Amino acid sequence: MEQLKEATINHGNTLKEHEERIEKLEHGDAVTNMRVEKLEQQYHSLENTVMKEGRETREVFRGMIDKLIDHRAAATTQESEIKRMDIEVQDKRSARFTDLTGKLLGAGGIISLLAAALMQFFQK
Repeated sequence: MEQLKEATINHGNTLKEHEERIEKLEHGDAVTNMRVEKLEQQYHSLENTVMKEGRETREVFRGMIDKLIDHRAAATTQESEIKRMDIEVQDKRSARFTDLTGKLLGAGGIISLLAAALMQFFQK
């Protein structure tokens, strides 16, 4: 009987030890679950921050590209305007030269004056 009583006490002690280990494991599991939840929250927060920063970066780049395109378009327009003006100036110079040449040569102009001056010079 004594052995039975001692076996029951040992069995009770073993059960108590198992119960204590189970409680420690459950507590450790609860702590681990809290850490995992905290990590998940931090991950989601980080993910949102990265997405927000990425969106802001895309907006900045988009604005810069739009400005660059506008600037290039303005420069191209300005270059075209400069070329057009250069052509107009060349056309006006050519027209003036042709007009002046026509006036000088067409009405007798300088050649007839030179001829008259030479005739007067030789007649004297």
